[in-house]
Amino acid sequence: LAAEWFNEKAILETDCKSLAAMLQNKEGLKSRLHFIIREAQAGENRLPAWRVEYARREQNRAMHELAQLAKRTKHSAVRCLRCPSCIEQIVAQEYNNSTSKF
Repeated sequence: LAAEWFNEKAILETDCKSLAAMLQNKEGLKSRLHFIIREAQAGENRLPAWRVEYARREQNRAMHELAQLAKRTKHSAVRCLRCPSCIEQIVAQEYNNSTSKF
């Protein structure tokens, strides 16, 4: 989606160290997530710059809360201009505390 909506540098953050390692690995994978990992890696070629970073849950509360929301509601959605109201305050806090990573 990032490649379709924006032609900008992208950072994919995950709180799963093993997933971050798999996404950064350019060699063959033996994971049951092989096809998902390959699809994510293919997206790298469609963006000017793409990087995978591991971030502890405490470092990205919005990411963690969105994952929990998806688990609770058994629903996922793509939102381009607005975040769910349940995390608006968290997003505002993280945005104000962040610095440019590029």
